[in-house]
Amino acid sequence: MAVDEQRLRQSLHARLAEAVGADEAALLMEYLPPVGWADIARQSDLDAHRAVLSSEILSLKSEMTNEFASVRSEMTSGLASVRSE
Repeated sequence: MAVDEQRLRQSLHARLAEAVGADEAALLMEYLPPVGWADIARQSDLDAHRAVLSSEILSLKSEMTNEFASVRSEMTSGLASVRSE
């Protein structure tokens, strides 16, 4: 956490303590995220990552299917070659 953000939190806690009391201020501060709001992922962020990951998985699946088909073909022709010898 940056020094400025830490100072801001301390200042906020002090003002809250004046307004609602120390215990309530501590309770409210516990509900703030432990990092800055810029570090919190939104649902749209997760959705975007999910879409990219799904696309990459589909691409990998396609690539693996093609590779397995190639290996299968090579094995079939290799076995045919062995049988003919």
